[in-house]
Amino acid sequence: MTARGGEGVVEVAKEIWQALSHAVKWGLVGLNVADAIDPPRAADREMSALDPSGVERVMNAARGTRYYPLFSLATFTGMRRSELLALRWKDVDSSKRTVSIARCCIVYLVAGSYSSNRRRPRAGAW
Repeated sequence: MTARGGEGVVEVAKEIWQALSHAVKWGLVGLNVADAIDPPRAADREMSALDPSGVERVMNAARGTRYYPLFSLATFTGMRRSELLALRWKDVDSSKRTVSIARCCIVYLVAGSYSSNRRRPRAGAW
């Protein structure tokens, strides 16, 4: 778990909390003891961004590939990877020159193959 910089601990804590919540709902236990603790937090990581020459190198490398529009959108809007992966054509309004972010797509590596989960972000979940 430490290989992920503490994020793994946060994910495990979420899974434990959810499992205990289900156990309460199903009548297997009377109380979710995970409610009595403060959930762990992943350490804040300093954001790193490309300098102008780095942006130019990335865009030049992507030019002429099918990924150029994706890299261009990511570079010039600051959209997250999960938001880019969940885009659909109905989210793009070319007449207004806007893109709406309505969902995200989380990609997992499970048993050597990729699996994805398209969903709307939930508010208030820890």
